[in-house]
Amino acid sequence: MKDVVIVDAVRTPLGKGNTKTGYYRHVRGDELAVQLVKSLLERNPFDASLIEDVIIGCVMQQDENGLNVARQISLQAGIPIEASAVTVNRLCGSSMQALHQAVQAIMIGNGDVYIVGGLEHMGHIPMEKGLNPNPKLFKHYSKAVLSMGISTEFLAMKYGISREHQDEFALKSNLNAVSAYKEGRFKKEVIPVMGHLEDGNKALIDRDQGPREDTTL
Repeated sequence: MKDVVIVDAVRTPLGKGNTKTGYYRHVRGDELAVQLVKSLLERNPFDASLIEDVIIGCVMQQDENGLNVARQISLQAGIPIEASAVTVNRLCGSSMQALHQAVQAIMIGNGDVYIVGGLEHMGHIPMEKGLNPNPKLFKHYSKAVLSMGISTEFLAMKYGISREHQDEFALKSNLNAVSAYKEGRFKKEVIPVMGHLEDGNKALIDRDQGPREDTTL
């Protein structure tokens, strides 16, 4: 079997899913993804006709993310029409599933070059939008089986993870992100894109919206 390598990886700055203050409240999710694919192609010049497939992981495949959003991204990014595209869903593991499919395809000789990514826009398509699970399912399973929040509570109880420990870990993670930005650690992977600041002004977004320097316990 062939060896497989990841040549490059990029992402947008992360924005909040808030419909009033999120950086990307006026930007479509597919348009953000298109900018990333174009950046990859510019940073790594090669014959685009070699691209076998574009595989995008996406949970909420409706509205602007519907109708095989991977194909829409591929065409908008200028990838040759001959390249196929598919959108996959394994909930929170969707983009990892996309990567696994690409790796497996290359290993067995079903192509040499794949574009892989993940897309969600929770400011436009909230996680609970349009959900209508079959009631028959809950005759045998608790609704908790579909809730990561409940799973988290169970894990905390099972492994004795206190609220205090979680808060300390969260604070450390936040401050690590702040330090990483100051040190330029994300400069290579984060692609600046246009969005809107919380005050409504249009701006080039070049850092995640979440990390805050003034966070304390």
